[in-house]
Amino acid sequence: MMSDSKLCSLSYSVYLKFLAVSDTLVLIANLFTQTEKQFRLPMVANINNTLCKMSVTYQLYTMLLSPWLVIGLTLDRFVCVCLPLTRRRLCTRKKSIAVCSCMVAATILLVLPSLILTKLGNGGCNPSDELVYYLLPVRLIMSATLPCVLILLLNIVMIVRIKRSNEFRNTLIRNRQILRTTVQHAPWC
Repeated sequence: MMSDSKLCSLSYSVYLKFLAVSDTLVLIANLFTQTEKQFRLPMVANINNTLCKMSVTYQLYTMLLSPWLVIGLTLDRFVCVCLPLTRRRLCTRKKSIAVCSCMVAATILLVLPSLILTKLGNGGCNPSDELVYYLLPVRLIMSATLPCVLILLLNIVMIVRIKRSNEFRNTLIRNRQILRTTVQHAPWC
């Protein structure tokens, strides 16, 4: 799909590419974590303070970015379905690159405190209490609740719009058939 020049020039292909990279990063993070747990290996994050900070920040970054890229893709589809006359103006490749880049930058800003407030201690790589209090609402709101609610609402509105469009189209088809039947059976002078 990405090699097709017609599809590659559309805005949603940009979101799909960003999502592919983001989801691959999530899989890599989980691969390392699960491998360490499964084989009871020493955790890479516990080697030194720098790796500890990078590990926690990387995991937070991948966890926060992916849902927001899905929201960007959903918004793009929302505009195409519900506002088709503005699609050519709003759903451009440049604008989707700008939106995805802003999401990447915003996610980086959200995870910056983890670089400062994470440290390697006696019990291993642990976030400080301040970071835990910061991450709790960020994880609950920014990576779970808000993305799910937004995606749900946008999809409900799109489904309603598609249903109304189908009902309107079916009404037009029925009226056209009634008109044809009336014209065919009408006595003409």
